[in-house]
Amino acid sequence: HTADAAGYTFTLVVAKPSSIHAVARALSERGETLSTLLGSRRVTVVDAAATLQAFMSGAERDPDRFFAVVGPLVRHRREASPGPLRVYGEMVDILATEGNFQGAMKLERMWNGLLAAQPVRLMCGYLAPHFATPDAADALHEICECHDEVLHDSADSLATWLLTRGAV
Repeated sequence: HTADAAGYTFTLVVAKPSSIHAVARALSERGETLSTLLGSRRVTVVDAAATLQAFMSGAERDPDRFFAVVGPLVRHRREASPGPLRVYGEMVDILATEGNFQGAMKLERMWNGLLAAQPVRLMCGYLAPHFATPDAADALHEICECHDEVLHDSADSLATWLLTRGAV
């Protein structure tokens, strides 16, 4: 269901529509519905691309706007959560899709700043093909260094190669 063995409640999802649909399908296979979780306010789902656009200033992501847009989402979900909050995000993956690895690093630092004083666990989802070029693979290693833990599917040979080729 929405809590794992450690007692975390998944309550904020900042994802692409395809991922949101995949979550809905997975819940359905377990006898739950995303609409029920949304209706009970146990889960909040926001579109990652629209959220990214909301804190743009010209061609750059604005840290002040990030804190003004994402901060209230996290605080509200944290206050409503009966246990520690987990946030799943794909905004950095969108920037990687665009080849904007500097923007991805900046966004990782913004997330870390926002969450430094809050009991929240951020989980980020990235697709390995976005990091397949040498420059992108170096960016992946820098992005991974912003995280306390990095998980990958061992069946994904590209991800395994990308993560083991450097010092992650």
